[in-house]
Amino acid sequence: LRVLEELHYHCHPGDKSRYIADIRQALIQTGLIDEHAVQRELRLKAAFKETRFYKTGIVFANDRKKRSYDHVRSFDQLGVKRKNVSHAVFSGSGMEEGVFSDKQLLKVTIAADAKDIKVVDIEAHVVRAALARNDFFSFSNLKNYIPAISSLESFIADPGYMAGLSITFRGSEHDLRSLNNRTKFAGLVTLLAELEKQMTELHTEYEGTEQFVPQPIRVVFTDKKIKVRIPKEESRDDGRRAYLEDKSWYVFDTQYGTSEEEALVDLIGRYVSDLEKEFREVYLVRNEQQLKIYNFSDGRGFEPDYLLFLVDKKGEHRTYQLFIEPKGQHLREHDLWKDQFLEEMHVRFKDKIFTGEAKTGYRVIGVPFYNSEDENQFVEKMLAAIA
Repeated sequence: LRVLEELHYHCHPGDKSRYIADIRQALIQTGLIDEHAVQRELRLKAAFKETRFYKTGIVFANDRKKRSYDHVRSFDQLGVKRKNVSHAVFSGSGMEEGVFSDKQLLKVTIAADAKDIKVVDIEAHVVRAALARNDFFSFSNLKNYIPAISSLESFIADPGYMAGLSITFRGSEHDLRSLNNRTKFAGLVTLLAELEKQMTELHTEYEGTEQFVPQPIRVVFTDKKIKVRIPKEESRDDGRRAYLEDKSWYVFDTQYGTSEEEALVDLIGRYVSDLEKEFREVYLVRNEQQLKIYNFSDGRGFEPDYLLFLVDKKGEHRTYQLFIEPKGQHLREHDLWKDQFLEEMHVRFKDKIFTGEAKTGYRVIGVPFYNSEDENQFVEKMLAAIA
């Protein structure tokens, strides 16, 4: 309330314009506002609005839901990798003089022998002490990840959980013959740190559904006002509009976007004639935050830049819907999860036919990232997906 009162005071009619201008300038300096951005209207072509595809066609997208862990009965079902952790047992240390220094160097020798110890074979009080040291493994917190466990004792004794794990101790043959509880405790601490890391990374609040439901094309894709950077040359913008004006396969009246996005549009334009040999209609739709899909594994939202619709494949009354995302090389690593999601969609739905209006089947396909540097590879994967 105090902050709101202060904002109200500074927005007094006499100071409003200066105050707002100061805020805007500060946002520009921090990069939160692009001072070169202008508003443009992206309009669907009138001819496209008259097509049967636009009037009665559908587009498929999934949703997200709360993830349930009620089914989890083991680390395997949670996705935890059951690889042994390695814990070093120091066999001794000595001091070594530096040749060109008066400082002493610590020299530690670790032998190469190894011995696997199952957690179930470690004294129960040592295991409980290691668990008690880490708040993550309190019973109340574990219930968030594994609702089915009945007690901390069952978590320790169940082969699906702690009792099914082992620790690889590495050290001298002498030390490995007589591992003391202190060393076992330290090994358990190492194991639990790895478990915590994996369980935290794997745990998500949401998941994307595998059920893709139809929505009317005419409802999802409409004319829209968008923010774009002012072109360096207005003539370039006009040229782009003129190039796409008579292209019936591109449904909007112009194209705003990055160089990678423009390269993709050019690529589709070069392949339209080949696609039309197999399909009755071809439409490339720019998705300006109008349609969102959700990653299967964690429910993260994703708005693919383009959808390619291939209507009525010859010999089959079937429509193909392809999600396509152009991505520059410098952004691929950051958005790798999107690429993996598109690939997973392709694998999961490879043989799945979605149903729409009567007598029409739909294929929903995720295509790996498009990048102009490996354009031929993209084309091969796209054509293979619709073969």
